[in-house]
Amino acid sequence: LYRTVVEQAAENIFLVDTETKQILEANAAFYKSLGYTEQELLQMTLYDLVAHDKECVDDNVRHILEKGHHFIGESRYRHKDSSLADVEVSVSVIPYRGKEALCVVAHDITERKRTEKALIESERQFRQLFENSVDALFVHDEQGRFVDCNAEACRALGYSREELLELSVADVTARLISEEE
Repeated sequence: LYRTVVEQAAENIFLVDTETKQILEANAAFYKSLGYTEQELLQMTLYDLVAHDKECVDDNVRHILEKGHHFIGESRYRHKDSSLADVEVSVSVIPYRGKEALCVVAHDITERKRTEKALIESERQFRQLFENSVDALFVHDEQGRFVDCNAEACRALGYSREELLELSVADVTARLISEEE
């Protein structure tokens, strides 16, 4: 039943010897996602797989064994072609053939990381354009309260950024436009 569940899982699942760091078992999803054959993967250790130095791997395993036997975090795994995959891992200590093993469930988040990086770059570019615009630019919420403005907006209206962000569109337009206008 265990073998069927693990083999049918879409997530990458593998077991690691806590002492030797040897990969003991892996499901098909895991070795296929990294491009290894099952035989290649079972000849590997965590040191071969994880894109961290040996001391870091040893420290992480020691931490898992000492601090509650469960860990959730992120790591980077090496594909067979040497490219790296960002993964979110959940690691538990389980009994395995009379000793302890790490049961690792890894979810590939490489695309999410790329998207996050692109979003950060896009935000940086937007911020640069927004701040350096020669036009007064304002951002307001649904109630018309200012949530952002650039330096030109502050200069044009004679307010500090902090003062302007305390106001609404109605406050500013009331000063700029007369009742008749």
